[in-house]
Amino acid sequence: MPVKSDLKLPRGVYERPKGSRIYWIRFTDADGKLRRERSGSKSNAVKLLAVRHSEKLQGKLSEKIGVKKKVLFGDLIDDAIRYEKALNDAYHAHDLELKLERVRPAFGKRDAATITKSQIVDWLAAEKQARNWEPATRNRYQAAISVVFRVAVDNNKLALNPAASIPRLREDNQTTRFVSC
Repeated sequence: MPVKSDLKLPRGVYERPKGSRIYWIRFTDADGKLRRERSGSKSNAVKLLAVRHSEKLQGKLSEKIGVKKKVLFGDLIDDAIRYEKALNDAYHAHDLELKLERVRPAFGKRDAATITKSQIVDWLAAEKQARNWEPATRNRYQAAISVVFRVAVDNNKLALNPAASIPRLREDNQTTRFVSC
């Protein structure tokens, strides 16, 4: 027999299955997507619903809610190449494709959300050392990796671009660009 306090539940809180004393919450996240989440007791459900509503007002994405599908970096590379072919000329798209095919063996089979800034910097440093790259070449590869993450962020497949905050190396190729009088 239901307890009298359970007859009137707050909006967004419900018991499933009926009589089990296990409460769930129902809410929309910052993207407007309807979500449900198990919370346990009634008091926990009310508190959790208040937290989710405040997160929505702050504009936070509720990535920790539910199971997100793992996005491989190799799939993001394919998306970036398609994006470049659609928006740029064939020369630049082919140039980016060549760079990304060199990056693919290192990061292609990894979950893109787990790739960190330090791992990208370490890979760029190792390649610079092994292939005797000039700073300009290293910067171009860094930009290619950043394009992959930027396209993924634009497509709402990732939340942030770890390559965006990596400082570029100074490109000094000993060329006089300006003649001073």
